[in-house]
Amino acid sequence: MRLAKLTEAEIKRRCDEQVWQRGEDYYRSGRVRRCLKSARGLQAQVHGTTVYDVRITERRGKLIAICTCPFAQSWEGYCKHIVATLLAWLEEPERFVSTEGFQGTLKKKTKGELVEILSRICEAYPRIAQDFLGVGEREFNPRAAVEEVLEASLDECTPPELMRRLEPIASRAEAALARGDAELARRVYYELILGCLAVDEEYGSTEIFPANLVYTYAQGYQEAVEADPARAEKAAVILEEIARMEKSELVELEGVYFDELRRLLGRAEKKRAS
Repeated sequence: MRLAKLTEAEIKRRCDEQVWQRGEDYYRSGRVRRCLKSARGLQAQVHGTTVYDVRITERRGKLIAICTCPFAQSWEGYCKHIVATLLAWLEEPERFVSTEGFQGTLKKKTKGELVEILSRICEAYPRIAQDFLGVGEREFNPRAAVEEVLEASLDECTPPELMRRLEPIASRAEAALARGDAELARRVYYELILGCLAVDEEYGSTEIFPANLVYTYAQGYQEAVEADPARAEKAAVILEEIARMEKSELVELEGVYFDELRRLLGRAEKKRAS
């Protein structure tokens, strides 16, 4: 199901009646804010007991919904925040600001406004500041970036905050895939998956991160492999990465399977050999 074909019936199918009613109430009362539409899907903030981040991603013809609320971490269906966001999209799609228009918006800002915007971004995301200013490593290192974020223990950083800190790294993978750099996209998703699984194993639970987060990264990993024209030459490396990810006992609990990729790589190797 794609966003363009989304219906109320499809949303209701993914939640119970109580969640639907509460999600509808949240939407009607104006709790869905900061709505964004990107090439991959939707983002919004929903104001409840606290502010929750909702991300709806389109992957391989399927909608994957992620919310930072506790309910979403322990329930496979949609939470009220996801329902509210999807209703906002169905009834008021014009509220979702397209990220494709950001460049035009920035061009209208004054120099002082741009400096202020960049200062806030760099303060919130030091890794971006490092890249922008040319400080430290010249080449983006996915493993170092993920390790830097996940060094913070859950005693110091809540699961939703961990997810927010991983978002700029995941955006790197999205951007790399969009510009045709499938190699970098695959490496970034690989490190994100390994990092999240390591945290899950440390705490003995798959509920550390919002439901579907690792699954979303795994879908991105598969897309990156499929988009790589040189995947046959890299088959041994990719299979080794898959084997390492599957060493985690929690990988299947996250809904992550790589059988389709193995078949794809097998066909690619046969074609190359012939």
